[in-house]
Amino acid sequence: MGIFTSPLKTGGVVLLVIFGLVWHPRGMVSADEPISVVGNAIESMFSPLAAPKRKTMGLLQRNFLDMAGQSAELEVAIVVDGTDSMAGELQGIRESLLRMIGDLRRLRSGQVRVAIVVYRDFDSPASEVEMLLPAFSADDAEIQSAIDSLQPQQGAPFYYEMVDIGVHRAVTKLNWSDDPTVSKWIILFGDAPPYPSDFSDKELPDAKRYFADEVLVSLASSRGIQIHCILCKSTEETSEPHLESIGSTRRMMDRLSTETGGMVLDLSYPVIREAFTKKSQPPPTQYTPVQPITLRDLAADRKSRPQSSSMMIAVLPHEPVSQISFDPERPAAQVATALVNKLRQLSGVRIKNPLDVERQLRRMRAEGLDEMEAIRGLAARLRVDYVVWGRLQDETTMRTVAFRQRDGLPVIQVSHRGSPDGLAKVVLQAAARSPGSDPDFARFASEVLESAQSSILQTPIAGNASTTSAVLTAIGSLEQSLGEAIGSDQSQRWLDRAEAAAKQAIEQEPDNGLAHWVLANVSFNQASALFRDQIEDRATEAMKDCKSALRLAYNQRDKIGSQPLALEVEADFRLLARRETDQAITLYEKMTDPEMPSDTQRRGHWMLSGLYAGDWGVAEEVVDAKLARQHTVAILAGWPDSPEAEQLRQWLQWDETRDETRHNYLPKLNEALPGLDQ
Repeated sequence: MGIFTSPLKTGGVVLLVIFGLVWHPRGMVSADEPISVVGNAIESMFSPLAAPKRKTMGLLQRNFLDMAGQSAELEVAIVVDGTDSMAGELQGIRESLLRMIGDLRRLRSGQVRVAIVVYRDFDSPASEVEMLLPAFSADDAEIQSAIDSLQPQQGAPFYYEMVDIGVHRAVTKLNWSDDPTVSKWIILFGDAPPYPSDFSDKELPDAKRYFADEVLVSLASSRGIQIHCILCKSTEETSEPHLESIGSTRRMMDRLSTETGGMVLDLSYPVIREAFTKKSQPPPTQYTPVQPITLRDLAADRKSRPQSSSMMIAVLPHEPVSQISFDPERPAAQVATALVNKLRQLSGVRIKNPLDVERQLRRMRAEGLDEMEAIRGLAARLRVDYVVWGRLQDETTMRTVAFRQRDGLPVIQVSHRGSPDGLAKVVLQAAARSPGSDPDFARFASEVLESAQSSILQTPIAGNASTTSAVLTAIGSLEQSLGEAIGSDQSQRWLDRAEAAAKQAIEQEPDNGLAHWVLANVSFNQASALFRDQIEDRATEAMKDCKSALRLAYNQRDKIGSQPLALEVEADFRLLARRETDQAITLYEKMTDPEMPSDTQRRGHWMLSGLYAGDWGVAEEVVDAKLARQHTVAILAGWPDSPEAEQLRQWLQWDETRDETRHNYLPKLNEALPGLDQ
């Protein structure tokens, strides 16, 4: 939607691209209920929605998604330590394994078949190895039955376990396919090593190592089996022997995986466990399948659209480069926020995401560049045509300069005394008066000033300086929240600041439509985070607040002074507050008109992609996978550097080597939120 919202991670000022969660059919889970780390890891490993991007030993060594998206059929044997030291982890495995299998099925065009093997110690009541699912199966009911029988038993008398026998049994006794095109995996879960090769106990002669690592590697390799290992953490009762033997466990898992082409996820490291720690079980996500998208599709989409030349501009807070802060309450940052807010509502210009600007500027300052080197370098690295920057001379006077990227020259220089929301008009007037300085900028400025778009520049954000500052603080704080993971403490702190500032503006100016609009965004983001954490009552209240603020923004939309934004407010109001899906779709389609501002077009395509994929709780007859794909392609082709495109590439698993998607499903992340308060 046109409100600012967070994707799974974040993404720029998206005046209402709302990301939510879906309903949990098993019911809400208490926010205080502990969730298994290994369960969360299993759900993340092959999920384009949740898998970490980091690919070093800091998290997953390599990303499991890198090797999951192949077209061949897959046979995967789950080999698990079933002793009592794994009790907590076994619960997580039971709860999450089917979701992992579902992710694998979506990532691969072929069938996924599963077998389950449990190993324990030589003196286990149920024997040292159990074949819970002794033949590969694609039947979910059969798989679930085997999963349900996965229960811990004693691992006495030693902490060592019969890992080698479990892996050997999986390699040699399961009905692996002879077809070389079928991918074959073992995923090994355990917290303890096998017996050392020199272990000997006269009273317990069966407690020993039966198969060396090299034997297991040789057998697996000869059958084309990759072994992937998940090193789990033991219970508190067995933490001491776990730590004493962790080196042996790591060495064994590293060798089995490395020498068979597999990977290791080491959950014994606290920093890695923290990355997979969640307050509650996330609800399962539903998907809509779409046809694969290729580079040729993107090229065809670009060719089919009217040719238009849009300038790209980055805007900086107005203070010395060494002192620049994007803190939304700082006057220098509010100047930038006001400029961005006005310029991005104009046709013919694209504004670089302020979060991208902040990140790149931070890198450049770390390199020790002087001010002009930093400004010129920033334009090149951000791939923008102009960088707009300046200084505050006093509380109400600002000097602004637009630097051209291709030669670093200042092509516009103005001084403005007054509210920062009037600066955009002053800059464009100066550009129009000086066509010799930069013909392209002058042409753009003249077209805006001579069109109906000039009303956007003339309409103040608020009626007085105090309210204007509050609205700009709210917008800036909301945007900062999008740079943080949804539901994180830092994201919540930014949302709290945005909420306080928006309410302050509304208290001072109750009919300020923009302030109500920002408050609706804040409430939706809060509802998303609360629903993600399964706190239903508070999520419901937040959605009520969102719809209430949307109604007030809708009633005051004509006072916003921007026809594109007013159109977006109405579209979101129709979708969320009134549940008038057809009318909302019509309005979102209008937003995609090439004459609309670039940001408005992108957000229209984004919402239509979700709606046609069946998101937002729409009726089944609305779903049209072909149209969902069409709008997805439009975003990837037309706005490849946008937060939405980045999110889509992750969801669809864009393969840079093959120039096509390999997870051809669009998630329905907002099915429950629109109706949560009904």
